[in-house]
Order: sequence, then structure tokens, then C-alpha cells
Amino acid sequence: MRRVRITGPSSQAFPLLSLLASLEILHLVRPDEDPVFAGRGLKAGEFSQADRETLALAQAALEAIDKALEVLSGKGRLPRRAAIPAPKGWLDRETLGEVERIASSILRAQADQETARKELWQVEFYRFMFEEFSALIQTVAESREMELTGVILTGEEGDPERDYLELEETVNRVTQGACAFARGAVREFGLPALIVSPLSLSARVAREALGGRVKPLELPEEFRGRTFAATMRALFESEFALRGRLAQGESDLAEMASRWRAPLAMARRQIRMAIEPLLRAEYLAHSMGAFFLTGWAPAHRVDPLRLEVAKAFRGEIMLFDLPPAREEYEATPVALRNNFLARPFERLLALYGPPVYGGLDPTPAMAVTLPFFFGFILGDAGYAMALGLLAYAMARRWPSNPLARDAARVMAAFALASAAFGAVYGEFFGELGAHMGMPGPLWDRKAGATEFLAAALSLGAAHLCLGSVMGAMTAARIGRHRHAIGRAADAVLFASGLWLAFKAGGGAWDRWDMAIPGAALAVKIFAGHGVEAALEIPKLAANTLSYARLMALGLASVIFADIAGEVAFGSEMIAAGAVAGALLHLMNFIIGVFGPAIQSVRLHFVEFFSYGFINGAVVYAPLAYPPPHQSGE
Repeated sequence: MRRVRITGPSSQAFPLLSLLASLEILHLVRPDEDPVFAGRGLKAGEFSQADRETLALAQAALEAIDKALEVLSGKGRLPRRAAIPAPKGWLDRETLGEVERIASSILRAQADQETARKELWQVEFYRFMFEEFSALIQTVAESREMELTGVILTGEEGDPERDYLELEETVNRVTQGACAFARGAVREFGLPALIVSPLSLSARVAREALGGRVKPLELPEEFRGRTFAATMRALFESEFALRGRLAQGESDLAEMASRWRAPLAMARRQIRMAIEPLLRAEYLAHSMGAFFLTGWAPAHRVDPLRLEVAKAFRGEIMLFDLPPAREEYEATPVALRNNFLARPFERLLALYGPPVYGGLDPTPAMAVTLPFFFGFILGDAGYAMALGLLAYAMARRWPSNPLARDAARVMAAFALASAAFGAVYGEFFGELGAHMGMPGPLWDRKAGATEFLAAALSLGAAHLCLGSVMGAMTAARIGRHRHAIGRAADAVLFASGLWLAFKAGGGAWDRWDMAIPGAALAVKIFAGHGVEAALEIPKLAANTLSYARLMALGLASVIFADIAGEVAFGSEMIAAGAVAGALLHLMNFIIGVFGPAIQSVRLHFVEFFSYGFINGAVVYAPLAYPPPHQSGE
């Protein structure tokens, strides 16, 4: 990574930002984060009043476009090839006004549709209540002292029958029995009911009994004063007209979608690109008619960046670069560079955070040890085949999705490791391979559980030793020498601990063998870690013992697979046994994939990284134009 500083006349600042966004090379930082510019009295983040007004207009247009495209999503035929003219550029006031006018017309059409839907629901509600309670409505309508309140109880908080009984009890209490009820049958939309109560108590009934959930059954002005038959006819006519209005509105929206969805999506893309330099004004520092820009770029991309700037601005802009100072390492962004085999594992590392600049990238080590641990646990060729097919299906289903592609590659690596260990363990869906005449195991882990545990712990000690070596090298490279000595001592402790364990198992241990770990511990203490170094010995042992989960999960998986085989082959009902065995294998496969994967990642994040990883603070994120929106573009 190289520190890049750029300067030139202020008039070229925004054109330069546009070029940088198109190149996607420079990781910008604010001027006060650069030791050269900080404290120099430079003005940052300033641009003209005209630019401020343009930015406000563009953001308002973008907001209207987003809402309009959301309305048009899924409507109409495939968009026709059309465009919104922008002869003076996308930030021209006339262009932005035209874009906002188009988007606003779509939003008005959608608002009209919502209004029509509400009116239709109201008319349908009135018609239904009139049909359901026609006799009562005609009788009460002649009285000017009573009020009708229509209710539909949907039962959202319980059974509608119970809601009706509670409502009846409450209204009776509020009116002291001066009320009457009529109810219909429970329909798909709820239970309809009509409440007759004194007009003088209507406000209290609405407040205490209904709680604002419903409105009194009061017809709109155009329906009042009519006979029952005239009212019903008017309601039917109004419903028919509203349905026609809704259908016409949907047709209009579909036509708008066919005409404007693609042009609006293109306009959104172009406007977002055009305002990107204005949004990055905070990264510009100004003084005496010149601008200053600072950031980071990968070393191998600095020369192409310099050539592009020189070609575009013909020497008006100057670019300087130099390597970061050691005291800048923690603020220097990190851009990982791995081959295609290790690159998918960078996503797992991203969950933890980037490594410090100048340190070792643990991704290549993870690309080996993660699949190794997974295969050590789920060492079954049959499950490996199923996992490989799943990885292949994912890659075929989402070939252009980077996340799915990387996940498929990680799964493929896991499947290969599982198949390799399956050949060693002689397992194919448990003991199914033995029934099919496959060769026996090179290592029967069920018969040698003790050896299996010893192998898991040995893997753990070797893994932590590797992590300590990487941690020591990283600390030395970034200038943390005491930390480097401590991690080197940890590596010696893990390696000598593994060596002592093998000697003790063979009965050849003697007291002089403690000299090496004792010397490592002494070095760690005198290197500045103090008494804490001695207290870390139990932690080192606990971290190593954590790897026993490799053995535990592996034995659990193979025993479950054997049970599934016994169910399949031991049942007198062949078909039922085969189905039951297949279901058990499916369950074991799901558990066997997620369990080993999670535990393998955990052993890296919790144990391995605590010795071999130093977090960085910044992920390399070069200035770039915003990606296209997923819908409509």
C-alpha cells in the first residue's frame, strides 16, 4: 500500500473526483487524518452555494425516483427502450426538474389508487352492513335519538366470537343496558355486528367501548336521505364505478411502467454518479485556489493511477506517493491478495476483521486448516459426495452471485477434505460402504477413540504453534518487539508441550525435558510480560484441550451414521427401514455439516487468532461509483 497525495487547481477538484470514482483505485481519507495536512489550517469540505443547491435538487429527484420505481416494480410489460433527455448534463436544473416531474406523476397515480381502494372498502362495508341488517337499519333510521355503529371483528387478538361477547358486555356497562345488538355469521373477513345505542352516549361508547377501532355507520353525504332501495342501488353503482377506476388506474400504472421504468432507473444511476464528487467534498482540502487530496492505493496500481491522471488533466494535477511510515500501519487500509483457492476464505476472515497492515494474512493458512479440521470431523465419503453435489448445485444456481460462488468453493474444499478422510476412515454413509464391499478402514477411529483424541489434541497444539509463529512474525514486522518475543515463547511452549506429551506417552520422560519450556517461560517473563506469563500456562493448556471437540464431534457423527445403517438394514419392513435410515442420514448430514463447520471456524477465531492474529482498523475501500440498483436496472 502507498500513501498518495494529489494537488492541483481548485477548479479541477470535482472532475478529478469523478475520474477517481471511475478508476476505483484510491482509498480516500479526510485531510485531518494525514499528518502532512493536519493542523495546517486548510479548509475542508467546502463548495459553492450553487453546488449545494444542485446537490439538494439531485437528492430530492433521487428520492422521488426511488419511490416511483418501487411503485412500478413488477408492473407492465418489459420496459421499452427509452431515455430521459439530458443535453446539459444530469445535474442541470431543467433535467432534474423533468425527472422529478415524471416521478411525481407516477406517485400521484399511485396515491389516486390508494384513495380509490379506501373508498371502495368503505362502500363495500356499507353495502355489506345494509344487506346484513337491512330491517334494523330501516327501523332505527326513523329515530333521531339512536345511533347505529357498524363493527367487523376480525379476531386479530383472539376468537371473534369472544371479542363480540366482550364488546357486548362493555357496551351494556357503558349504556347501562340502553342498547341493542345484531350480529351476523362469521365470514372470511370477520364477524359483522351492529350496535344500537342512544345518540347522547355515542361519544362515550366510541371512547370506552370501541376504543377508536371502528367508526359509526354514517353514510357519505351523497347517500343520505334516500330510501333503502335507492341507497343500495347507489352503493352498487358507486362500487362498480370505483372498481372501474381502480382497473383504469392499474392500466395507467402498467403503461407508465412500460414507458418509464427503464429510463428512470437509468436516470437514477446517472444522477447518483454525477453527485458522487459532491458527496466526497469532505475529503477535499483547499488553500489559495488549490485543492489537496490524500488517500491510499495498492503499490501495483499507483503507476496506472498516475498515468490516468496525467492523461486526463495534462499536467495540471500532481500526484505524489510514498510507503507508509511504521507509525501509520494501524491506520493504513489493507487489501488482501490471495490466489483463487484461498480467496473465498477471505469472507470468513472479514467476519473477524482485517489483519494489521504489514502483518501476515492468515487466509492461506485458513484455506488449508479449516477444510482439514472439517474433514477430520466429518470423514465420510458418502456425506462428502452429497456436500460436493450441493456445492455444484449452488454454483450452477447462482453463477453471477459472488457470495454464492465463494460459498460453493468453500463447500467444495470441505467436501474434498471429507472424502479424503472418509477413505482413511473407511466410511461411506457410516458402515454402508462395508455392506457394499468397499475396502476396510486404514484407521478405525471408533475402535481407537483414545488415539483419535490424542490426534485431535496434537492437531490443536500444532495449530496453536503455527498461530504463535505467525503472531511473532507479524509483531516483529510492525515493530512490536516485546509482543513478538512473547508469541515466539508461546510457539516454543506449544511445540515442547507436544513433544513432552509424546515422550510421556512412550514412557521416556525425564525431568530435564522441562528445561526447554522452562527457558521459554523465563524468556517471556523477562521480556516484559511479568507474572502474567506464568498465569498463562493454564490458558495454553485450556486452549489446546479445546481441540478435543474435533474428536467428540467426529465420533458423534459416525455413531449416528451407524445407527441410521442399523435402522435401514435391521428392519423387517425393508421399505420402511430404508426410508427411516435415509431420514436419519439426512439429519446426520445436516448436523454433520453445520457442526464441524461452526466448530472449525470457532477454533480459528477464538484459539488460533488469539495467538496468530493482530487486528487492523481499516479495510481497503476505494472510491467508486455506487453500484446499480438491483430492481429496475
